[in-house]
Amino acid sequence: MLRVRYPNGTVLQYNDANHLYCDTTFPSWDLYSDSSKSRWIASIQLSSGAIVERVKPCAVYNENENSLENAVEKVIADAESVSGNVWVTSRLADLKHLLARFDGRTRMWKGTASR
Repeated sequence: MLRVRYPNGTVLQYNDANHLYCDTTFPSWDLYSDSSKSRWIASIQLSSGAIVERVKPCAVYNENENSLENAVEKVIADAESVSGNVWVTSRLADLKHLLARFDGRTRMWKGTASR
């Protein structure tokens, strides 16, 4: 089982994909169901910036861990440890730019009555 994560946050899980091969003629990752490449599942352009992960067939996810509150806490806890990952540091720069419009004293966004 393979999971593909795209930089825009989209996540696709391919339940039947078990093997990953690089196609050099058309720069892509090709997902197949078996090692003999008899059943093609999908192709992903290398330039898409996607990350391919192998996942366990029976994964249990706790939706409470994916709450907005937990996401904010995780960003606060891990922000200073991020280095070398261009996508993450770029998103942190976007977040800093967005937070410049937030008034910490009033707990409101600048230029709006309430948000």
